[in-house]
Amino acid sequence: MPFLATGLLFGLLYNTLFFPHTLVEYVEAGVIGILLGAAAGLVEQRPALNRWFQSRSFALALAARTLTYAIAVVLALSLVLSVEPATLGECAYPACLLQIVEGPTFVRDVVFSTGFVFVAVFVAQIVLLVGTRNFGRLLLGRYRRPRELNAEFMFVDIRGSTGIAEALGPER
Repeated sequence: MPFLATGLLFGLLYNTLFFPHTLVEYVEAGVIGILLGAAAGLVEQRPALNRWFQSRSFALALAARTLTYAIAVVLALSLVLSVEPATLGECAYPACLLQIVEGPTFVRDVVFSTGFVFVAVFVAQIVLLVGTRNFGRLLLGRYRRPRELNAEFMFVDIRGSTGIAEALGPER
């Protein structure tokens, strides 16, 4: 669900910034956003893909995810934006699709969308590394305001604890 909401938010924000504020434009933007959110949800919910992403370096996983979603952006933009002129009879669907891809705003749309995807994936990967609570604390500046705590510690040395630990092994 957060993927759909993020996708919808992105679509509506992008439409507000760059396109006329008509109902048709907002519906197109919403559909594109929901398609992208659904694609992201499908990718992120695959355990095999998540294991692959998690076993890679931060930079490689960031690049792979961004590229995956950038391809989804190109597909969603080209397929959805070409439906309106084709439906209105301005051109046949393949011709409308080509017209959209070769149009003056398509590159801008892809670059903006890929930038948004990069930022979203970057934040998502940071959250995976540090956890949701710690990320929230980091954003709120909690780690920049040190505070003094009263704490008591007790150190105990048990005779033979090293041998016991070695016998148990690292997992137990």
